[in-house]
Amino acid sequence: MNSNKSQPSAAPQTKSPAPQPPSRVVHKMKIVRIIDHNPVIRELQLQTAQNDVFSFQAGQFATLHVPHSPKPVLRAYSFASDDREKTGFTLVFKKVAGGIASEYVWRSREGEYLDFTGPFGRVVFKEPANSQVFLLCTGSGIAQHLSFIKSKADLLPQVRFRLYFGLANEAELFYVEELARLQKRFANLHCHLTLAQPSSQWRGLLGYVQEHLNPAEYLGHPATFYLCGNGEMIKTTRKLLTERDQVVSSEIIAEAFD
Repeated sequence: MNSNKSQPSAAPQTKSPAPQPPSRVVHKMKIVRIIDHNPVIRELQLQTAQNDVFSFQAGQFATLHVPHSPKPVLRAYSFASDDREKTGFTLVFKKVAGGIASEYVWRSREGEYLDFTGPFGRVVFKEPANSQVFLLCTGSGIAQHLSFIKSKADLLPQVRFRLYFGLANEAELFYVEELARLQKRFANLHCHLTLAQPSSQWRGLLGYVQEHLNPAEYLGHPATFYLCGNGEMIKTTRKLLTERDQVVSSEIIAEAFD
């Protein structure tokens, strides 16, 4: 028997929103410690809000979301901590006069929360590693290289790590004690600090980081060079290595960090 009664139509199906890629999820990170190394360098030690997992690779960066209308201002900062830490990370900030992110970070206090997305970045530690790793950095660019050292030096005791850290003068010095501590911890790490414009009382290395590279240490020996800092240092060092020393470009890994 046929019925003329219409059947109820099926409820329209709606698609659930696609899940966000992990790097696009906004993480609320608690400031657990603030260290001002000098008037323009601030270190933030951060922890996930609920002790949930935040994974990254040494060499990558997080993006800070600075509250601003009509939408947040985004700024990228390299991780400065061991990538085996899964519930937090350390970042290094350089104060920029009038900078929106700088003003926000310098207003922040311990116990407050900041929003981050990440991790991002393809500049990661190259493995299997060569027998020598040279790390050349300037200013806050040391953050990336600290992460390399803390994450890899103990896992690769057969690899010689050489860090060359450049600053302008004594007023800009920071992480001096940290580097000394790391050298004691890792027998395969050698740190060199150089100042471009020091006072007459300075007794350390003088000039730019690339000026202290000794070709005798790496010519004929497998080596990888990581450059992080101001663009001019990267440009000059890359040219020196490729033209003077005939280092293959694939062993020079650079990221500008002005």
